Amino acid sequence: REPAADFAVAAALVSSLTSKPLPPKTVLFGEISLSGALRPASRTSLRLKEAEKLGFQLAILAAGADVQNADVSRLKARPMEALSDLVAFVAGTPD
Repeated sequence: REPAADFAVAAALVSSLTSKPLPPKTVLFGEISLSGALRPASRTSLRLKEAEKLGFQLAILAAGADVQNADVSRLKARPMEALSDLVAFVAGTPD
């Protein structure tokens, strides 16, 4: 029921298939279109604030997500445009 979980599930699959773990304390959320483009999740600011409270240090999310209003200082945001960006990131290849 939560479309924003698409990206996290895809990241787990890519990590498993490449045998490369995601960085520790990383949170991912966003929707994936049928073409592989990433779409921002709703309530991004609230999600980022909660992630920071829970101790996450890196947030990987769709480019275009509203991170300016999140008011988080210890959480680094890494925006991505497409699922292929995630594959390159996990595989350790430059984007």
